[in-house]
Amino acid sequence: MKHFLVAIIFMLMSSALKIYASDMGFYNADDTYGITIREPSSICKDDDGFMWVATKSGIYRLSDESKCYNVPYTTVNIVSVELVHRKGELYVFTNHGEIFRYNKRLDRFVHYLDLLSALNVEAIYLADIKIGGG
Repeated sequence: MKHFLVAIIFMLMSSALKIYASDMGFYNADDTYGITIREPSSICKDDDGFMWVATKSGIYRLSDESKCYNVPYTTVNIVSVELVHRKGELYVFTNHGEIFRYNKRLDRFVHYLDLLSALNVEAIYLADIKIGGG
């Protein structure tokens, strides 16, 4: 009886995974949006349904009218650029501690914080940030 129940549970789980997997799909940005994105380092979706992709050369907003945003970095030799979306706000940060916030009204990324200057240090490697509480 025990083996029978395990077999039934396994079959139910397999069926559920097949149904879930059939809804998933892979979309190529080249085919879907007509743009080539090289070396993406971070991807997120905002409250408006836009997909955002971070690269060292800029931030891409994927939509019917895709756009690449230049971020006004002040440091050089950037290794990574990451996106964080929290509480309706979109932030970009670099490994050198520069943080930028997307301004919807201006439709661009504006300087938010420079941790090198704020902490008065010569070097920093920022790998993650938490925005707000929770």
